[in-house]
Amino acid sequence: MKRWNPNAGRETENPAVDAFLSEVAKVCKRHGFAISHEDGHGAFEVVDFESGDEDWLAAAHDRTESKLGDMLVSRSRRFRSWLRTSVNQ
Repeated sequence: MKRWNPNAGRETENPAVDAFLSEVAKVCKRHGFAISHEDGHGAFEVVDFESGDEDWLAAAHDRTESKLGDMLVSRSRRFRSWLRTSVNQ
């Protein structure tokens, strides 16, 4: 799905983000809750799931650093997080 990518300044496709949002929507439906936000500041809100919530999640902007939808950025972040955790133990 094409979605706005502020880092690229245009719409891009990112299958990794699509898969992530699809999984989030499934979890929301399964639990009867959704993730929401009243504005651009503060914390996320957990709300009761409503019919339009899945569309709202699917319309998310892609702020990942991925240029072509590859998963290397995500893997790199997970590795750095794991490395920080391992070093601090």
